[in-house]
Amino acid sequence: MVDCCNNLPGNPPVVRLVEPEDPTIGDPYVYGAERIFTVSVNQIATLKFYLDGTLVQTFPNVTEASHPLQIPLLGVHTVRVTATNANGSGENYWTWSIFVTPPEITRVNPAGPEVTDKAEASRLFKVRSNQYAIIRFYLDGDLKQESPVPTQNASYRHESAPLGVHVVSVVATNTNGSGQNHWDWTVYQECFEPAGPYLTVQFSHFRCGLPDCGGGEGPWLSADCLQNAIARYARAGHSTPYIDKLSRHYWRVRDGCPEHCYVEQIFDLDIYIASVTNGSLVPPFGHTICAEHLGGSVKEFSNWKFFQFANLDIQPGDQTHMPRGTETEDTKVQIYKVIGIIDCVTYDRKDPEVTFLIDKNGTVTPEEAEE
Repeated sequence: MVDCCNNLPGNPPVVRLVEPEDPTIGDPYVYGAERIFTVSVNQIATLKFYLDGTLVQTFPNVTEASHPLQIPLLGVHTVRVTATNANGSGENYWTWSIFVTPPEITRVNPAGPEVTDKAEASRLFKVRSNQYAIIRFYLDGDLKQESPVPTQNASYRHESAPLGVHVVSVVATNTNGSGQNHWDWTVYQECFEPAGPYLTVQFSHFRCGLPDCGGGEGPWLSADCLQNAIARYARAGHSTPYIDKLSRHYWRVRDGCPEHCYVEQIFDLDIYIASVTNGSLVPPFGHTICAEHLGGSVKEFSNWKFFQFANLDIQPGDQTHMPRGTETEDTKVQIYKVIGIIDCVTYDRKDPEVTFLIDKNGTVTPEEAEE
């Protein structure tokens, strides 16, 4: 409310700081950010806002005014407001310090720190930085994506969620330093009932046990890609000669899921086991998958069908199963015929039936055998 007595001649206007109320303030430097300054005056007057002596805004015949100011450069600045009318003039001011702080990363999607997904699901991670910065995404410490230019918004999509508990971390870096945030990402596998020749699930546990699929015994062991490949060969391939040992092998998707024998059914397809390697990738790549010979020359890549986990049609360039080569090394796909089952963990083989090389462009050629 304006006090009419203050409008008497000889009583100049009085400027009061409303927001911020404190005359001494400080803010971190954030490009493009603003702070709003608000004052009131005890009589109608023309208010003028100045930043370091430069007029930035005028409000004629008011008793209150607000004005946003963009965060200035580092240092100490003065925001001054004058009030002028027929009774004279008054003023007040803030001392505004701008200082350096590292960028802050805010999770946008998912907003919370805990994330849960089914295996093989696609998951989008999205963040916002309060400063322009180079933003990098890491999965379990491995760099997955980096923004090409400084930005405030960035996202990373992981197309095939890997089983287990993972940490997705985000780091924003600029001349002010680095800030980071993270998600704890749990990826689980649903229970699965096999049907048909192909197992379209990644199981987590295996063990040995009684013969003739009489049941597993002892503790469950962690299953990797090799055990998943052997189980797929046992079910889909020419595994009858090795049924005595394979009928002692068991798998389950995870805790709480039912146990399955490797040879509950045998479909007698022409299945092989393939090794996929490339030592020049970071980290070095090594993986085991299955290969089905569809007929024709074994040296024709198109005569093979590659599969593992939920993917029944693995193609060159698949970063999970068959990545492309690099400038220094082709990715090597070696296809082996199973000639025996050694134990509950591995299989016996001879030299590869054929080896394919995948270059940096995804072009596939058979490797010529040394004479």
